[in-house]
Amino acid sequence: MGHKTEFYILDGYGYIFRAYYGMASSRQGGGLSTKDGFPTGALYVYAQMLLRLYEGVNPKHIAVAFDHKGKTFRHDLFPEYKANRSAPPDDLVKQFPHFKTITESLGWPVVSAKGFEADDVIATIAKQACEKNFHVTLFSGDKDLMALVSEDLDMIDPMRKITYDPKTVEAKFGVPPQLVADYLALVGDTSDNIPGMPGVGKKTAAKLLNEHGSLSGVLSHVDTMKGKMKERFQDSALLEQLALSEKLVALNEEVELPLSLDSMLSEGAKEEVVTKVFKEFEFFGLLKRLGFKHDFGAEPEQVSEIEAGSKLPTQEKRNTNITVVASAEGIKDWVSLLKDEGFYALHGVTNGDRHDRERLVGLALYGDKNGTAYIPMGHRYLGMPTMLKEGDLKNLSPLLTDSAVEMVCHDSKNLRKRLLDCGLVVKNKVIDTLILAHLVHGKTNATDPVACLANASTALQTEESFLGKGKHKKLYESLEVEELSAYLTEVLCLISESGKRLQKELTDEGLNRLYDEIELPVSQLLADMEKRGVLLDVDYLHSLGIEVSQLLTSLKEEIYEMAGETFNLGSPKQLSHVLFEKMGLRSANMRKNKTGYSTDSDVLNGLSEVHPIGERILKCRELMKLKTTYLDALPPLVNKETQRLHTLFNNASTSTGRLSSQSPNLQNIPIRTSLGKKIRKAFVAKDGHVFISADYSQIELRVVAHLSKDPVLTKVFKAGGDVHTQTAAEVFGMDLTDVTSDERRIAKAVNYGLMYGQTGFGLSKALDIPVFEANNYIARYFKKFSVLESYMKEIISDAYEKGYAETMLGRKRPFPELKKSNKRLRAAAERMAQNAPIQGSAADLMKLAMVSVDDALKDIDAAKLLLTVHDELIIEVEKGKAEDCAALVKEAMEGVYELSVPLVVDVGTGRDWSEAH
Repeated sequence: MGHKTEFYILDGYGYIFRAYYGMASSRQGGGLSTKDGFPTGALYVYAQMLLRLYEGVNPKHIAVAFDHKGKTFRHDLFPEYKANRSAPPDDLVKQFPHFKTITESLGWPVVSAKGFEADDVIATIAKQACEKNFHVTLFSGDKDLMALVSEDLDMIDPMRKITYDPKTVEAKFGVPPQLVADYLALVGDTSDNIPGMPGVGKKTAAKLLNEHGSLSGVLSHVDTMKGKMKERFQDSALLEQLALSEKLVALNEEVELPLSLDSMLSEGAKEEVVTKVFKEFEFFGLLKRLGFKHDFGAEPEQVSEIEAGSKLPTQEKRNTNITVVASAEGIKDWVSLLKDEGFYALHGVTNGDRHDRERLVGLALYGDKNGTAYIPMGHRYLGMPTMLKEGDLKNLSPLLTDSAVEMVCHDSKNLRKRLLDCGLVVKNKVIDTLILAHLVHGKTNATDPVACLANASTALQTEESFLGKGKHKKLYESLEVEELSAYLTEVLCLISESGKRLQKELTDEGLNRLYDEIELPVSQLLADMEKRGVLLDVDYLHSLGIEVSQLLTSLKEEIYEMAGETFNLGSPKQLSHVLFEKMGLRSANMRKNKTGYSTDSDVLNGLSEVHPIGERILKCRELMKLKTTYLDALPPLVNKETQRLHTLFNNASTSTGRLSSQSPNLQNIPIRTSLGKKIRKAFVAKDGHVFISADYSQIELRVVAHLSKDPVLTKVFKAGGDVHTQTAAEVFGMDLTDVTSDERRIAKAVNYGLMYGQTGFGLSKALDIPVFEANNYIARYFKKFSVLESYMKEIISDAYEKGYAETMLGRKRPFPELKKSNKRLRAAAERMAQNAPIQGSAADLMKLAMVSVDDALKDIDAAKLLLTVHDELIIEVEKGKAEDCAALVKEAMEGVYELSVPLVVDVGTGRDWSEAH
C-alpha cells in the first residue's frame, strides 16, 4: 500500500476549553486583555495552539468542528443531558464568538450542523475521509471520540501530547475502540449526565464486554450473571436507562454537513485577514511570528511570557550537530570548543528509584556554534557504545571551573549533586532556568525543563510523554544513545534560549539581587545539605513504633467497647453508621455527604463535646498518621551507602518563596505533641558531635512590625516583651500582669490569623467560639492596631493596582485572580495578597540566614548545616566546638538584615533534634 494522504480534524470546542483551563493552570496567557479590558487569554492560547499545527504541518485537508448553537437531538431524547454542567466562566463566554473568526483567518474551514454536536460532525467527516482512502489525524482529548480510533485514524490529545492508536485506547479503557461506546454506555458519564448502569464500574464494564463481545452480547447473557449484578440487568427501569445511555453516547456518522469533504481545504492565511483579526486582539507577537511585516504600532505592555519568545529557535538557528563522546580524551576537545564560546548549556539524565540513589545515565553539553556533545555513562542495552565512567568526567573540570564562562542549566541543585558524585565542582557563572522561571513567572514544581519552559508552540515532548508513565514507562538507561542524544539536543536548545530570555526578564523586573544573593547560593547550599543527610536512630524508631502500635490497639479496644461492636475504623461509611445511626450521636456541626454523615475532624471535634468516642477516634487517627508517615516510612529511606537519611529540598515549589521538603517531608513533624517530640529524638548527631538548633522567634510578626511601622508592635518588640501578652492587654483593656494564658492564646490566634487574612468565621473555627465573638475580637484588635490595619488595606490596594504583591527584597507574587469577576476568587486572592509580603519577606530572610550561616561555618571545619525546617536551622558540630559555633550562628542570623525591630534567634544544643530544640 502506498502512503495515504493526511486529513486533519480539530475538535474546536475541545481546543477552546483546553486553552482556557490550560492557561489557568500554567499561567500561559493568564490575565491577558486588550487595552480596553476585553479578556483575550483563552483566544491567545487557542491561536498559539492552531499556529503550532499551521507552522509544523501546514495541513492541506482540514476541518475544524464546532457545536452548533441550541439544543441537539440528545436533548430531545433526554432533557437532562449535560444538565449538571456549570456555566462557563464569564471571561470565557465573552471570548466565545471570536474563536471561529481566528480559525477562519488561517484559511481553515469551520464545520457545524444544526441539532448535532461537534462529536457527530467529527464522526461523519472521519467516516467520509476514511472511505476516500485518507488517513485521519484527529486532534481532541474527548474520550467519546476515542471510539473512532482505528488503523486509519489516530487521535492526538494536544495538551497532554498523547497519541491514541487502537492499542493505546485499549490500554486506557480495557476494551478496543469499537467497544468504547458500549463501555461508556455501561459506566455512564457524570460530566454529560449520562446515567449508565448503576453498580457497573470501569473494570466490570471492560470484563463484561471482553467476555461477551458487545453490549448486546452482555444483555443476551444476563442469565449467567449472579447476585445483585443479575438483578440490575433484569430491572426494566435500569435497562431502559441503559438503552437511553447507549443512544446518548453513540456518535452519529450520517450528519448532513454544510460542506463537502472535497471543499474542506486550507486556503492558507491571508495576510490582510489575519492582520485585521490579530490586531483587534493585540496579538502583535503572533503576527510577527507569522512573518507579516505590518506596522504594528506601540506594542502593549501585557505581552505574556509565551508571546515574549519562549519557543524553540528556528531550525536555521539551531545547531543540530551531535557528537557521542567515546573516551575521556574526547571530552578535552569539547572543553576547548565551549571555553572559546564562553556560553554553554549542560543537562544530565539519571536513573535510580530515589533522589539520593541516582546516578548519571548521560551528560549532554550544548554550544550554539558547536552543537551537542553527549557523554553516555549508564545505558544498558545490547550493542550499546562504550560507556564512560564517573572518573572520566574529570576532564570537564577546566570548563566547569572557568569563572569567565557562563553555564545555563535547569535545576542547578540536582546537577551540582550529580557532578559532586563525580568529584566535580562548578565555578562558572550559573544561569538556572528553573530558578529564573520561578522568580520571573512564578513557575512551581517544574523540574522537567520542557514542562517548565516550553509552550503551546514548542513541538517537544515533556519527560513524561517522552518516557511514558506507569508500567509502560521507559528508563533513560534503556534508550539508545542516538535517540536520547537527539532528544537532549532539543532540550538543551530550549534551556539555552530560555536562559538568555529569562536573564533579560529578570533584569527588567529588578530581581537580580534575589537571584544572585539568595536563590542561586541557596540552591548550591541545599545540594550540599541533601548530599550530607542526617543520621537516624532506626532501632529507636522501631521501638517507638511498637509502643505506638500497642497504644493504638488499646485505643481501638476502647472505641469498640464504647460502640458495642468492632468495625473498620478506616471506613468513613462504617464509622458514620456506628456513630450516627447505631449510637444515635448528634453534634452541632454534623453534615451529610454522598455516603452518609461526614466523619471529618471538624465533625469529630464537635462530637468530642458530647461523647468521649470522638476524642478517641481523633487520637487514633493522629497516631496512625504519624506512625505510617514517619515511624514506618523513615527507616526504609535510609541510604545503605551513607547510612543517613537524605531529604529533598524544593527551592522553586512555593509561590511564597518558602522552602519545602519531600522524600521524606520533614516540615510536618508536629513540634508540640508528645509523639512529635519523640519522633524528633530519632534524628541524632554522629558520635562526638551535637546538634545546634537555631530558630527565629516570631519572625513573621517582626516583619509585620517592620513593614507596617505599627507603634504598638514596634514598641513591644524593641522592649523585648511578649507580643501575644501585649496584644491581649491591648485588646482586652487590662494590665500585662492580669493577662491569663487563655487570653494570651486568643491574642496569639488573632495575631497570626489576621496576618493570613483570616475572617471572623475562620477565627471562630480556630478558637471554637461564635462568629460574632470572633468579629468582636478583630474589631477591638484593629482599633488598637490601627496603623497595622491601614497597612493591610494598603497591601491589597497596591496588589489591585500593580497586579502583584512584593516582599522587602523585591520578590513578586502575581495575583491575576484580582481581575476576575468571581467574588469568591477575588476574596481569596485578597487574603493571599495580604499575607504575601509578610510570609515572602520572612522566607527571603530565612534564605539569607542560610547563606550567612554557611559562610560563618567555613571557619569551623567540623560544623555543617544539615536541615532547614520552617524558621529553624539544624547544624551538626563537634561537641567541643558547639558553644563557639552557636554564638556564630546566632550572630549571623540576627544580623542578616536590619529591621526596625530586632531579629531574635533562640539557640539550643543537644544530642538529638528534640533535645536541641
